[in-house]
Amino acid sequence: MANVRNVSAERIRALEAENEELRRKLAALQNADERLQQQKNLLQTIFDHLPLMVNVASEGQIEIVNRAWERTLGWTAEDLAAEDTESIIEALYPDPRERERVHSFIREGKAEWTDFSTRTRHGRTIETTWTNVHLEDGRWVGIGQDITRRKRAEQALRDNEERFRAIYEHGRMGIAVGDLEGRLLFANPVFEKILGYEQGELIGRSFREFTFDGDLCQEDLYVREMLEGKRDHYEIEKRYHRKDGAVIWVVLSATVVRGSDRKPAFGLAMIQDATERKRSEEELCRAQAYLAEAERLSHIGTWAVNVITHQIIFWSDEHYRIFGFDPEHGLPPLSAVLDRWHPDDAAAQAAFYDAVAQNATIGSNSG
Repeated sequence: MANVRNVSAERIRALEAENEELRRKLAALQNADERLQQQKNLLQTIFDHLPLMVNVASEGQIEIVNRAWERTLGWTAEDLAAEDTESIIEALYPDPRERERVHSFIREGKAEWTDFSTRTRHGRTIETTWTNVHLEDGRWVGIGQDITRRKRAEQALRDNEERFRAIYEHGRMGIAVGDLEGRLLFANPVFEKILGYEQGELIGRSFREFTFDGDLCQEDLYVREMLEGKRDHYEIEKRYHRKDGAVIWVVLSATVVRGSDRKPAFGLAMIQDATERKRSEEELCRAQAYLAEAERLSHIGTWAVNVITHQIIFWSDEHYRIFGFDPEHGLPPLSAVLDRWHPDDAAAQAAFYDAVAQNATIGSNSG
């Protein structure tokens, strides 16, 4: 009898030990299940809030999509449950050639980004890029991104580059790009022609080599002020030495181009040949000097008046002497001039200007 009791007690202790082990295993399983649920919730949160489109699909069905996919393409998970994969692909890619590219892309399963023109459920065409991964169970995961804005920005950049290239190569202005030491990095054909150099001969040379010595000091000051951020650009008339030794005049407008860190990166200059204009201005100055001297010697003055406004717009030096006006006081008013006419002539002269002004006004209105 005692032996039976001993066996029963041992059996009870064994069962209690087994129960304790089962409780520990159950608790471990519960903890593992909780951790698994936490990981699942974490993955679901990432899946739902990932700023990329994600879908899981098989041959017959797009099974799972995230919120970014729904928001970008317009179909909800509930909509997709009623559609097969091919009908959705046909809607996304109505162009047969683009659709065939998509099928090839899915079949190949290359983990690399490929761009497609994609049509949303609402009929808007967007630019997208996709990569996909094949799973062991035959399904595939597609990951995509709306790159419409990036594509437009890239196209705008290409358009700007084309416009600049057209201006650079075929424009009427000389264009030069230099480093911060003043050495030329680029020079367009017009600038090369202005200085008389062949293509590429100016590259690497400093602008100081062909700038007229008397103009270097002022331009060096402007360049230093630009690099120090004291000015954004400058414009000057300066002289250059051509390759053949001739001295020419140009109008130069220069600016400094800054990098993303706002530090100077390189200089850009627009140059226009002003030699002919300067020559014309000099000839005009000489002609005016000859005329002034001729008026002085012959005691003949010239003047011009706007007959509508009765304002004098030109009064020669000799006229100042004849009428006794001081040149430092500027152009005299017509009333002051008439006051110095003889009384017998002043009234007739005033009437003449009034009549001319009236006819000019009538002619202007009728035109």
